[in-house]
Amino acid sequence: YKGGNINNFFEVYKEQAGEFFIILDADMQPFPDMMDIFMGHYFGLPEAERERVAFIQTPQWYRNFNKSHGWTDFFFISEFFFYRILQPACSYRGCAIYCGCCGLWNRRAIDSIGGFTEGFATEDSVTGCKVIRNKVPGQDYNWRGKYVAQPVAVGVSPDTLPALMAQRLRWYHGMMQMFAYHNFYIFAKGLTPVQKLMYWVSCAGWIVNLINYLATLTGTLLSLGSIAWFA
Repeated sequence: YKGGNINNFFEVYKEQAGEFFIILDADMQPFPDMMDIFMGHYFGLPEAERERVAFIQTPQWYRNFNKSHGWTDFFFISEFFFYRILQPACSYRGCAIYCGCCGLWNRRAIDSIGGFTEGFATEDSVTGCKVIRNKVPGQDYNWRGKYVAQPVAVGVSPDTLPALMAQRLRWYHGMMQMFAYHNFYIFAKGLTPVQKLMYWVSCAGWIVNLINYLATLTGTLLSLGSIAWFA
């Protein structure tokens, strides 16, 4: 999939590929100032900090057209905690979560781990964590992931419940795979205690969402069953 395509590109065009690369989903329309935003935030950092930045992640922003509301994202509220609270906190600790789209990569970071990790539902996040667990080549410090709360592109979010559920279930599956692949974070070498906690919180959010979903579904079915019984 995406990881395999990226790895193949760097294998075939190893000499021509540049120092940085940006990954966008096929349905994402980049803003005209996308490169200015990425390069400005990267080269605006002090040199010592800049050399540690493996990737810069920005929000995945969507807009769907509705006759009543115009251009809007009906499902933004579901990602409010992740992009407004969790990602800035993770970025402060150098472990921003790479989301697979709307991100700038330092090619050296990917080369240092032998390429993108393949075979996962969300191979992007797995790769981001793997990079952060590894040291910058020739240095005694690890790579860092940075989050910038400024959209650089816009896409279309799922506009039906089945499509939304399929997307979120794939994300949930991928986060659980990531949880297991990185030794449940607690035993993951290369992460600081605070970074382990941050990754735990990011994973716990998906578990809580699943519990809430099952609780809501159970309550709804019990209510409908009671209505049918006494009707």
